[in-house]
Amino acid sequence: MSAQHQQDSVRHSIKAWIPGRSRRSRCSVLDWTSTGVVLAQLQFQRGTWQVTASDWESWPEDFDPFADAAETARLLQAWIAARSWAAPPDVISLPRQLVSLRLLSFPVVAAAELGELIALQLESRQAGPDAAQIWDFLPHPTDAADTQQHVSLLSAPARICQSIRRTAEAAGWKLPLLTSADLFLSPPAPSENSCRLAVQMNRSKLEVLACRGGIPAASLACGVQSDADSPYPAPVAVSALAERIVESLPQSWRRDVSSQPV
Repeated sequence: MSAQHQQDSVRHSIKAWIPGRSRRSRCSVLDWTSTGVVLAQLQFQRGTWQVTASDWESWPEDFDPFADAAETARLLQAWIAARSWAAPPDVISLPRQLVSLRLLSFPVVAAAELGELIALQLESRQAGPDAAQIWDFLPHPTDAADTQQHVSLLSAPARICQSIRRTAEAAGWKLPLLTSADLFLSPPAPSENSCRLAVQMNRSKLEVLACRGGIPAASLACGVQSDADSPYPAPVAVSALAERIVESLPQSWRRDVSSQPV
């Protein structure tokens, strides 16, 4: 597959999309997880996205949402129809286990050549037809003196993207934009070249995410146990993850992280 053909496929399948850079003022989101979905309505208010309504539905026991597109579509349609505020999704966000988000480095080249370099690297690592990936990338800003440029690469198995696309078509939805939950949650940085750490947590996972200019660059996560008496993660756990993730960033970025709030 040529780089141009791959890029055309990307635009219709998966997108490295950051809500803060969108022109939308309202957005319907379906957060697809391994155990169920979160239906949400978002509205852009006072310079940030606010959740105006959300609800959770679990996949039925022994249900495989990728096995039968029509059956999955009927289930999702029923969940949306049961809520007066819900609407067909504009965006479907996927969890970490279904996508890959990683930082890559390349020599500084023209923007038109960058996609070809990434395509060549991915093709050289592809193990076979079953390992085919759909991908998109976000380039990080470079300075005039930089000899290397860094990109955050978002990729997902082609079979996952194709399955969700068939489900959307079976539901009669205008094809939703497919992206990563990490990108969807990433906070904007104070300036284009500054880094910021963000902490994300749910009932089972604590994650520290490093962003530069609002673009996720790296993350580390660990399991947590919910405790009604102490619902927040221990500071030592956050500090340990933050220290490790800062060490993984390019040297020229590290000085920016320490002066920014989490």
